[in-house]
Parts: sequence; structure tokens; C-alpha cells
Amino acid sequence: MTEIANGTDDGPPDEGGLLPLGEKPDGWALWEADCWMSPEPFDGAAVRLPGRPFPLAEEWQWEYEYYDHTRHSSLLHQTYQHGSVLLGSDRPGEYWTRW
Repeated sequence: MTEIANGTDDGPPDEGGLLPLGEKPDGWALWEADCWMSPEPFDGAAVRLPGRPFPLAEEWQWEYEYYDHTRHSSLLHQTYQHGSVLLGSDRPGEYWTRW
């Protein structure tokens, strides 16, 4: 992707197409997920660390398996901040990523 273009208007139309490497969609900082399970609010201003390993080794359906805040809250936040590149967004809460 970075060899073809570092951002383009092609792609998700609502938040600017394919984002330049390291950018966040406009709605990222204001995102209030309908199903956000963590008692800690999502911090869209936090620095993303795509170089860190993605925190999940297997599928996790937190909508059904999130029951222990002390165990799961940090992991939920890490899935949005570590080990992935934001490609774009259809709308706040629906993000295109690559890990």
C-alpha cells in the first residue's frame, strides 16, 4: 500500500478514503462505541503503537465473553491501539484495519 500511495481518496468515503500511514480517521478521537464494554472510556487521543504485537492470538467475541473488567478492560483497549494499522473508516465505530 505505501508503495502505491500514502493515502488516497479511494476507499471508505465517509472519513477521507485510504488514510496516510499513521493517520487516524476524524471520528477516531470522538468515537463512543455503542457496545464499548470497558468501564474506562475509549481514549481516541492515545498514541497508537502499531509496532507492538496485536494482543489477540485467537478469536475473542467480547460481546459474549466480557465479564471481568480487571482482566478484560486493558485487553479491549489494546485491540484498538496495538499491532494494527488504521486504513480508513466507513463511519465512527467501523474501522478498516490491518494487523
